[in-house]
Amino acid sequence: SDLNVYEYLKSRPDLSTFTKMVKSIGYDTVLTQNLTYTVWAPVNTVLEDVDLTDSVYVRRLVLNHISQFGYPTSVASRLKKPVLVLNNKLQNFSTTPAGTTFFDISTLAESDLAMKNGIVHILDYYSDYKKNFWEYIKETPDLDSLYKYINSLTIKELDKDKSYENTMFKDSVFKYTNYVFDNLAVLNSEDSVYTGV
Repeated sequence: SDLNVYEYLKSRPDLSTFTKMVKSIGYDTVLTQNLTYTVWAPVNTVLEDVDLTDSVYVRRLVLNHISQFGYPTSVASRLKKPVLVLNNKLQNFSTTPAGTTFFDISTLAESDLAMKNGIVHILDYYSDYKKNFWEYIKETPDLDSLYKYINSLTIKELDKDKSYENTMFKDSVFKYTNYVFDNLAVLNSEDSVYTGV
């Protein structure tokens, strides 16, 4: 197609809800740029229960369905790791005996729609936003004391290696360390699995 990714989304009446969500977070201009994107776009019928007034959730949901770089279905079976989407989540894009899936839910409704700046796949479901361990601790009211405690272990200090060049001070560059993140578990990383009690 001669259309860019956003123009294509906008041209499809069955994607109007997702297109509205994309525009509400300012990604209507992002998806027109000369970069390559892959969009897994859910159809209107599956987004009926999404609260479009919850701007935080809408942003998370939209970015859960967009990745930089092109991911046609032909590479799904060869991917060694999940796809990094724009909200820094890892999403499985793989081939099963039934077909190609995104987020391990169901096969794609339509696939490999080539645009001048990327690829669009159509979904008849959506990939819900899943909080990582750190997000869960941070956003759960009953765990605020745990969040505050872990956060209190963060130490800001001058990074001497980056602040000095040939023993000459060039700039104040700081680094942050935290005993929990550095020695126990990187709770905000999604390339590991943790269990908490």
